Amino acid sequence: MAEVARGVDPYLRESRNILDAIRKRTPGISRDLPAVRDLWGKPIEFRSGLGWAYDAVSPIYSRRRKASPIDAEIIRLGMNLRKPPRVVSIDGFSVDLDKHPGAYQRYVELAGSALEHPAWGIGAKDNLDAIVGGKHPLSEVYNMKSDGPDGGKADMIREMVLDYRAFARRQLKEEFPSIAAEVQTLRLDALNAVAGQ
Repeated sequence: MAEVARGVDPYLRESRNILDAIRKRTPGISRDLPAVRDLWGKPIEFRSGLGWAYDAVSPIYSRRRKASPIDAEIIRLGMNLRKPPRVVSIDGFSVDLDKHPGAYQRYVELAGSALEHPAWGIGAKDNLDAIVGGKHPLSEVYNMKSDGPDGGKADMIREMVLDYRAFARRQLKEEFPSIAAEVQTLRLDALNAVAGQ
């Protein structure tokens, strides 16, 4: 059944509990679960590119993909760059994005490639691909920095990723009224706590 489910829905789906794990392996029902996204916000697929028949009978998942410039650079530098956390700070208040359906997946998507930076007009992945590929005004600055997981190049990549994530959190507040309401409630609670002292 899991192979049929994967043939019908080729995306890796999130499962946060035992019921989700069952749904993930059931044909037709798995599509209701959010897709797992990579660091750059793209859904992770099972498709091999050789067709559904091959994918259904193959005992192993295989996919040949050329690494993008930023992916290759992260590996070369030995960086440990992870997806953003599920609990984030918005306007100084801690918000659990899992309490807002679809918010975490949208956050990863915005922070990775869907949100255009106000200064550069492109998403994080495209911006970093251009920087490390030598096709960006910041490429010369980047090339002067040191290598290694704690070097200047790694720091510049991390700062750019964190910058996009900050913009993505602001966008989340606009796209998800429930997040804006939670932040407003937390703000009022904090003001009442201060006034009550």
